[in-house]
Amino acid sequence: MRSIAVCVSIVALAACGGSLPPTRPVDTTRLAPERLFPLTAGTVWSFNVRTGDGLPTFATLRVLTDAAGEASVQRNRQEPDAYLHDPSGIRHRDGAWILRAPIELGASWPSGDHREAHVAAIDESVRTGLGELHDCVRVVEVDSDTGIEAVTVYCPDVGPALIVSSMTSELSGMHIEARAELIGRTVGEPAP
Repeated sequence: MRSIAVCVSIVALAACGGSLPPTRPVDTTRLAPERLFPLTAGTVWSFNVRTGDGLPTFATLRVLTDAAGEASVQRNRQEPDAYLHDPSGIRHRDGAWILRAPIELGASWPSGDHREAHVAAIDESVRTGLGELHDCVRVVEVDSDTGIEAVTVYCPDVGPALIVSSMTSELSGMHIEARAELIGRTVGEPAP
């Protein structure tokens, strides 16, 4: 009887000009690999890296070039890596996947020798130097040989916002962690 009264109240409210709050349309493209890690030439991500010892260090990730589905990506002025990208995902030239479509909760893919990555969250929020970012994807990569776990949080139209690498020594039980938090981003110009 009570549910009938609630239904009648909702119908009466709608008939009297009342309305239900608008719903936010679901953005189905936010999980596309090219939105989670936009590889536009000239884009630079800046990170504070903390290891638990002393002050943080500064690190960068830079897209040097991007043409015909291949981007040249440089970490901290080291030798650049070639990243191939298309709607199926983003991978290293050797075939190891960084992000592989479809990006959905529980999806997994091989990410290199003895490494497997899986999507642990698709609605993560993360605090960065750019403010709080929402609707981010957390990818966890585990190396079965070394025990190293790498967690990367990718945010739509921003890219990697948080990278945490950790391992626990089997001999000593000591836990080691490096945490790179996004503090800035310069966006390059898309190729014509």
